[in-house]
Amino acid sequence: MDRALYYKENQISTRLLNTLFTLVVLMTFFAPNLFGRDYLGIISLIGSFLIVLLFGRININKLTIMIFLYVIFTIFVDLINNFIYPTSTVSILRTFVYSLIPLMAFLLGSYFNNRLNKNLVNKLILITGFGQVLIGIAQVYNKPFRIASLTYYSDFEKYNYGFEAWEVGRIVGTIGNPNTFGVFVVIFITYILTTLLSNYKYSTKYNIILIFILLTSSYAIILSQSRTAYLLLAVSVVLSLLLSKINILIKSMLLLAVVLSFILIFTNSLLGTQRFLAENTSTLGGRIHIWTTFIENHLSPFTIQNLFGYGFFYVRDIGKAVDNYYLQLVLQYGLIGLLLYLNIFLYAIKSFLSTVRVSENSIFIIVSIIIILISDITGTINMSLNISIFFFLIMGYFFKK
Repeated sequence: MDRALYYKENQISTRLLNTLFTLVVLMTFFAPNLFGRDYLGIISLIGSFLIVLLFGRININKLTIMIFLYVIFTIFVDLINNFIYPTSTVSILRTFVYSLIPLMAFLLGSYFNNRLNKNLVNKLILITGFGQVLIGIAQVYNKPFRIASLTYYSDFEKYNYGFEAWEVGRIVGTIGNPNTFGVFVVIFITYILTTLLSNYKYSTKYNIILIFILLTSSYAIILSQSRTAYLLLAVSVVLSLLLSKINILIKSMLLLAVVLSFILIFTNSLLGTQRFLAENTSTLGGRIHIWTTFIENHLSPFTIQNLFGYGFFYVRDIGKAVDNYYLQLVLQYGLIGLLLYLNIFLYAIKSFLSTVRVSENSIFIIVSIIIILISDITGTINMSLNISIFFFLIMGYFFKK
């Protein structure tokens, strides 16, 4: 089901499109926070979207409609619940804009499809991913750089404390959260495995560089000390190697590297002392108690309110993180909101499966969606605005229907 809205497409040059795509990706990840928020990345996305909306051609497909329905439903629930839990006009406007971000990013990515040089896309993903890796590692080994990067990109007091109190703190890159950083690097590794290493036109020298980037990225995941990222790294590597066209020698080397990484994690006392105590691991870092409390206080017994949720502002005012995106969705937008959210990704998997034999990018998106759905159990990816912009932009770019 494809429809299109036509505008003056010939007014947007290829050079401008390349600039817009580059601007959105780099500003989303590397622009410093203003007043604790990623305003510059949002402005670059909205500005680029408006240019395309005014002078380009927006393709409306079934996946676009599914994202639109989810976005409109969340906005509707928030507006209705505002009469019950009043909040400021600025907060309502901010929530409205944030709700539209996945839709704008996906539509923008869809517009870039077949209009951008694929080498530019590969280079930008490499620069972004490896840039995050290098920034994260530098946060361990260069204190002045760590202080500056944590000041401009994260909660300084929270994450600098780990470096002061522990022998090895948790790295966050410019993403601002170690768990989200770790999962993003897993997605970056997935892209290399499924899209770049499986491309036989690249030289041996180029593949050696990619393997070096993979190993460095794996080390960054270790330094993030994210249990979720460790699990997802294993899932990513296994699925990527099973589905991709990488030759058997490289597959064996990469599997060996993953095994050695896990041995390093669980035998290194510096990394294991704080994050892998038996009690800490068995309770998922204390999350099970948090989830139980939220369910008992807000979802039991089940009422009609649980179908539509309490809205963003009610959950925000509770003052405690849910640490489970599925549970947070049920609280905010009810079972209907959760089903609309899952429907987006399940349809995307189905669509990309139909093109998996002709496009290595389909494997990347499928594995990445699986990573995201698993990470949602601990609420990592979808609570990060820059990762949401990046993934919906890239998913829109690779979506062929």
